[in-house]
Amino acid sequence: MARVPEYHFGPMEERAVTMDEAEIRIRPLDVPDDTFQNFGAAVQAVAASKPDAIAVIHEESGTSWTWGHYADRIARIASRLQAEGVGPNFMVTGLSENSADYLALYCGVLHAGGCMVPLPFSARQDALQKMMSDCGSTLLFASDQFMDTARTLGADTLVAISDLDDWIGDAQPVPPADVQPEHLYDMIYSSGTTGNPKGIIHDHLFRSRQQVRASRNLLDGDSVILMSTPLYSNTTLVTSLAAQPKGTRTVIMSRFNTKEFLRLSETYRVTHAMLVPVQYMRLMDEPDFDKYDLSAYICKMSTSAPLPGVVIEKVMARWPGNLIESYGMTEGGVSTSLDCAAFPDKWDTVGLP
Repeated sequence: MARVPEYHFGPMEERAVTMDEAEIRIRPLDVPDDTFQNFGAAVQAVAASKPDAIAVIHEESGTSWTWGHYADRIARIASRLQAEGVGPNFMVTGLSENSADYLALYCGVLHAGGCMVPLPFSARQDALQKMMSDCGSTLLFASDQFMDTARTLGADTLVAISDLDDWIGDAQPVPPADVQPEHLYDMIYSSGTTGNPKGIIHDHLFRSRQQVRASRNLLDGDSVILMSTPLYSNTTLVTSLAAQPKGTRTVIMSRFNTKEFLRLSETYRVTHAMLVPVQYMRLMDEPDFDKYDLSAYICKMSTSAPLPGVVIEKVMARWPGNLIESYGMTEGGVSTSLDCAAFPDKWDTVGLP
């Protein structure tokens, strides 16, 4: 269990927590958390600063992109999207499992100034049809796995993500759109615990704040994040998308598997991951968990459902690095955060507002 000194802190103070032999430093923000950041411009700036560093790894597709290649692909996707009329508040829908090209598409929509609408592939076909009608999108990208469903959704233009290279063609890179804080960034469909899925809109200022605040979890350009939750989930977007403008390396899983998650963590020296509670439970039940070297981990995060204290206790005892549990709404507003290293006697709470 963590050995924690007694102290009190404010929201912008620096504080240190000792865990076994490793010191975890929780840093203050280096800029105010209401600072607006143009997502596309920030990603391009990262690429300019370290073009040869690896940005994205997706073993299942054999993808390993440098920041230079990745940023160029995003800018060329944006160019092609703008040729289709994509601009501020233009809705672009996607129906796909995680992949490098789906992530690049998402970033390309933001670079072009459009609004991404990642449809939940777990939803029923009739629910997906209602989402398409609700958001008014005429442009849909789908993976081969979900193409049959995509054909029933009524898009004027349907593009297979596997044909993305042909669709991009000879499009030349364009500079990031001059997005404003109030321009739409994405729309996430969620039903909460009852009712039909409803579109939840986020603007660029909302997401920009999350990008800045990611520094509190020690997420920076030296970090490696393992993305194992789907891109249609806000769970993923608050971390994996927020990591892009920081220059974080992203390792992608198309679908979660305990042994594969552990292997990728060891192979790529992963430092950060956002998981939902059931994933932590499955990992703690994995017989081979302790055989993997997870010593590079700095911070794991959890959200979307309660993370029981008994599970936190196992994670903190067996998995290096800190654990942060967040509680809030996809719609935004007040949230809470539990720093598990700082408050070992509060693991059955959701932390401080």
